[in-house]
Amino acid sequence: DVEDDCFTLLSSYMNHAYTSALCTSPSSHPLLLVEKSYNIPPIRQKMLEICFEEHDVPAVFLARDAVTACYAVGRTTGTVVDVGHVGTVVTPVFEGYVESRGIIKCPYSACGLGMDNVVLEMMDDLYRKKKSEAGVTTNSKSGFMPLYQLRSPNHKKRRDIF
Repeated sequence: DVEDDCFTLLSSYMNHAYTSALCTSPSSHPLLLVEKSYNIPPIRQKMLEICFEEHDVPAVFLARDAVTACYAVGRTTGTVVDVGHVGTVVTPVFEGYVESRGIIKCPYSACGLGMDNVVLEMMDDLYRKKKSEAGVTTNSKSGFMPLYQLRSPNHKKRRDIF
């Protein structure tokens, strides 16, 4: 079973971390585990069973990745956008808690379906809208481009010039 293999790997990774990397006993230190915001309770339960029963960890705190991302920038409330290899997850966090019903997962990833192009198109639309609302006109020959459109010299130039 695939899930059993994953949990066997978790146990072996924890064993390696405690014995080889940290050179300490798991029973002498509490553990902080960071998990995906959409993790289901049976997976959480199995992770805790491994920690307590196989490694004799005295205490475990399960934190959600979106909450720790907010804490990393000094916030307790925010919207976390996680663009990863497999897909993109948008997670709302309010006062240090994940709003589970607001989690949105989509298949656009950093490597698979060109998430950067999707985001650039959205930013282009927003830029055009704000520019037209403000009544600002720019000379397209001046070479002005929004900062987010600056790319490396070998990058293919965009077709649309505003």
